[in-house]
Amino acid sequence: MKCPLIGIANPAEWRRESPTEADCLQEECAWWDHKYRVCGEKVIKKTLDSIAHSLADIEAKMPTEVSFRR
Repeated sequence: MKCPLIGIANPAEWRRESPTEADCLQEECAWWDHKYRVCGEKVIKKTLDSIAHSLADIEAKMPTEVSFRR
């Protein structure tokens, strides 16, 4: 797996035909989630998706006569 965080720090590495520095460090990485054994970025994404779905459910249950337009 290639690490997007390393690519952010060194974009020139991603332009190479076969990047080497961007290999995932897994357990050695500060972003590694030991509970789920995946990159913390993936766990963060799942959590944010869950929050977004919960907010959409709450919005769907709100009375329709109230409008919050910008």
